[in-house]
Amino acid sequence: MDDNSIESLAPERDAINSPYWDQLAQGRLTYQCCNACHKAFENRLPYNVAVVELAEGPRLISNVVGMDDHEGLVIDQPLQLRIETEGGVALPRFVPA
Repeated sequence: MDDNSIESLAPERDAINSPYWDQLAQGRLTYQCCNACHKAFENRLPYNVAVVELAEGPRLISNVVGMDDHEGLVIDQPLQLRIETEGGVALPRFVPA
């Protein structure tokens, strides 16, 4: 890969994400915390984040819902798509198959 192709992969920097990239360049990994977002998830705890590999090959970051026992999640567990709507937005979620 030459320098031109690497440059084309660089993220578009803006006022929100520049502090992250600046800190990373200095060897520090930082993240933003949104108190309003944190409160939006309070009634969903425990909240899982899953990397779901679709039968077609691509992987999707989503979460597995419809489970009382999140300890029962296992790698390569068969899942089924469930489209849920929140705030007028359709979201892909998954349930155990």
